[in-house]
Amino acid sequence: MPQTIVTTVLGPERRMRSRSSDDVRKWFLRWLQDHPLLQEVKIPSWLKGISERVVRCSLHTFCDASKTAYAAAVFARFEYSSCVQVQLIQAKSRVAPVKAVTIPRLELLAATIGARLATSIGK
Repeated sequence: MPQTIVTTVLGPERRMRSRSSDDVRKWFLRWLQDHPLLQEVKIPSWLKGISERVVRCSLHTFCDASKTAYAAAVFARFEYSSCVQVQLIQAKSRVAPVKAVTIPRLELLAATIGARLATSIGK
């Protein structure tokens, strides 16, 4: 059974694998109610910054890791004459291996998926 980030990083409730999908759903809805600002987050599915008003455009890759997971995200940064806008293009995450791995090693794994993401977006 594939393991997801949500089921891995549940804190004290990590053993959700053995729980029913209804239990996971209830936990998630309770967690969502505890974080009301998440409902205000909007992630557009298109790049709206590409226009003649853009002074400069650049891609930025962010990679990070913890003992339970590692991830990378690629952002586009659009500079206008009056402001700067940053937009998420793509992100990937992975659950850390079951076998104990050092944080620096996980950071390298995050950098690897970050480099692959940046390369695929740059094409």
